[in-house]
Amino acid sequence: MKHIFLAALLFGFGMLTRAQTQYIVYRQGNDLILKGTIPRELLERDPSFSWFGGSQAGYAPDPSSRRLLDARASRVNIYVFAGTWDPESRFLLPRLFAFLQYTGFPQEQVTLIGLDREKKSMDDLPERMRVKAVPTIILTERGQEIGRISLTGKRSTWEQELIRLLAASIN
Repeated sequence: MKHIFLAALLFGFGMLTRAQTQYIVYRQGNDLILKGTIPRELLERDPSFSWFGGSQAGYAPDPSSRRLLDARASRVNIYVFAGTWDPESRFLLPRLFAFLQYTGFPQEQVTLIGLDREKKSMDDLPERMRVKAVPTIILTERGQEIGRISLTGKRSTWEQELIRLLAASIN
């Protein structure tokens, strides 16, 4: 009887642990690829992603953005589709999270989804949200998309586009 209880307990713990993992990690060539819903802390703390901390150096968010994002924070969710293998995602992610932290945007309203090179994740969210490129930032309000930003080829404008989308949706 003890053995059955122990086996059931271990099985239950294993299922609980498995249910909490929302991403997978694998290596493809020299790149470590995260696929699924990624906790920001993993990128910040894992030495495999040293580019995350290094890319925040020298970045200063636009001071005028703080007030605007504070006004919108309670109604907007942000989905960030990125590839840990992608140079533009590596450029954006550290700066975006520094920007959101600076503005006081609630971290629980930001979802980071890691995609593989085929733009697939562990579920069909990228397909349902029509993500064609990485990185892509999608803003939603009450479940409806209010705008998206694709960084492809325009590294210098993501912050201005994010502020513009939020300002437009206030009215």
